[in-house]
Amino acid sequence: MRPFFKSTVLANTQYLYIVICFFILSRVIFYLLGIRFDANSINFFFQYIDPVLLKTQLLESTYYSHGQPPLFNLFLGLVLKLSTGHEKIFFAILYTIFGFILSISLFRLMMRLHLSPHLSTILTILFMISPSSILYENFLFYTYPIAVALCTSALFLHKFFTSGNLRDGVVFFTILAVVALTRSMFHIVWFLLIIFILLLCQRNDTKKILAAALLPLLILLSLYVKNFYTFRSFAASTWFGMSLSKVTTFMLSDHDRTYLVNQGKLTNISLIKPFSAPKSYSSIVPTPQKTNILVLDQVVKSTGVANFNNLMYIDISKQYLSDAVYVLHSYPKTYLKGIANAFFYYFLPSSDYWMLDLNRKHIDRYDKFFSVFFCGRLLFSNRRPFHDWSSIKSDSLISYYVRKLLNMSLFSVLGYPVLLIFSFFLLRKKYSQNNRDMAFIVTIVFLIVNILYVALVGNCFEFLENNRFRFLTSSFIFVLFGSIVHYSFIKYVNIK
Repeated sequence: MRPFFKSTVLANTQYLYIVICFFILSRVIFYLLGIRFDANSINFFFQYIDPVLLKTQLLESTYYSHGQPPLFNLFLGLVLKLSTGHEKIFFAILYTIFGFILSISLFRLMMRLHLSPHLSTILTILFMISPSSILYENFLFYTYPIAVALCTSALFLHKFFTSGNLRDGVVFFTILAVVALTRSMFHIVWFLLIIFILLLCQRNDTKKILAAALLPLLILLSLYVKNFYTFRSFAASTWFGMSLSKVTTFMLSDHDRTYLVNQGKLTNISLIKPFSAPKSYSSIVPTPQKTNILVLDQVVKSTGVANFNNLMYIDISKQYLSDAVYVLHSYPKTYLKGIANAFFYYFLPSSDYWMLDLNRKHIDRYDKFFSVFFCGRLLFSNRRPFHDWSSIKSDSLISYYVRKLLNMSLFSVLGYPVLLIFSFFLLRKKYSQNNRDMAFIVTIVFLIVNILYVALVGNCFEFLENNRFRFLTSSFIFVLFGSIVHYSFIKYVNIK
């Protein structure tokens, strides 16, 4: 038994070496094709604090940042401070390390779930060389680090339920806290939901689960308490109203919004696109008093773009939220149209995100090949926002939907529901076994919950960047697919 175990470990190590070699080789090849790290976003993304403030007033600025959780800006500031003049190189190195961690974590997760080494290796390589992985790995935004963190958290969750080691549990919940402190989509409710599901699945380990979650939860809770105390907003971001308005109020035509404003049903703010420059709101929202805190007082960043962390945007977002709630209540069909449009964007290939254009042009043919043969995309029309429903004539509605459908990743549209359904059957089968593998069950449940959470929350409350959201849990789809293939076919035909 021991020699067999040693030979198995050795074989698995050899597969790991294959994954590592493919990672290194693929990154060299894509570099030769022209892929370079894109750090331009640091100058104009509204999620980022002014680079000057990140360098000179990092702690104060991140503390008073109400539009975003603080962790990613803190990360940006530390890199800017430590790599003056060489920031792009530092970011490129760090994101390559993130990519390596993601690839290894994905492979190890599938191996821990006892999938075939061949299958695990193939799926990991396929994921790591996909255009989406390459493009997001070379794009300065929090999308890729969060995708890495989620995959790594699943690995430590399985280790926690396999070993029962409290340290693995603490690492798991700490990674979840890092995700929630980076991206406001992952609300504290999401964190509590994960705790609840784990307690439900493993009631015998209640004390150990709560002990592992306690400190990360308190750290996360402190952000919400701080925001409530400072800004009267128990949230990780004060921009929720502006985001929701894009799926509700701004699904109405310009004519309908103007009519409702004239009727007093909506406020004048509904005539201004959300996330507009401060001067657009000068006649609607009074200029807040100076706080002598630059990140709150600054109207325009040193880079020349608007500072959406200005204190005025708290009131602006509240007004957008009030109008959005009215539209939700009075025009529910409009909201359903907004969600439908969001899902159309969600199921576009995640590489088809307009901010990736700078690098995608170097691998355009490869991206299209991948989109056709691995995503099932049949049409490549020019990207444009499809949210002005008033522009759609009744006789072109069918062609509108057909065009949108053919642009989408049809394999994802059809495959996601099928994969989730088969995953539920697999869980049921595993749970009914005498020797039930609870670590496997809990991990698969964790993957499913996060896939559904990102899809529902992302598409119900945001619009136009939804396919970028889908990349966050794309590694989980590979794991679910591998699990279904292995336990439905490979295991029973004795393929090693």
